[in-house]
Amino acid sequence: MIPGLSTYCIDQARLHASEHDKGVPIPKKGEFFRQRLDQDKLAHALEFFFNPTFNQVCSFGTRDLKLQNGEVIQIPDVVRTLCHSTFIKTYLAFCTESEFQPLSMSTLFKILQSCPASKRTSLKGLDNIAADGAAAY
Repeated sequence: MIPGLSTYCIDQARLHASEHDKGVPIPKKGEFFRQRLDQDKLAHALEFFFNPTFNQVCSFGTRDLKLQNGEVIQIPDVVRTLCHSTFIKTYLAFCTESEFQPLSMSTLFKILQSCPASKRTSLKGLDNIAADGAAAY
């Protein structure tokens, strides 16, 4: 045996030589991306997620979204008004009302995670803490 070669590699080389001919290079396989999601369900979810009721587009700034095939898309900066879990619960309630079979919750979380958007945070109690701290002096 030759060091670094397994019996499997030798058998595959012999099979290739018998099928094609001796000295013919092995053809390169192109990249292939699987789409395992139902496109109708995905479009329905994205239509709901990008509804202006739940998102606010900033007047400044853009983000670069890199796709799996290497393509880069520039999108405007968006601020989401709900946290992910509340957003998904709202979407599932909407699907129940309209009798639509949605994607799974884990898939919906992955979609929201891959869509770049900032989350608006509530600073409601911050003023009270600052006022209490100022009153202490």
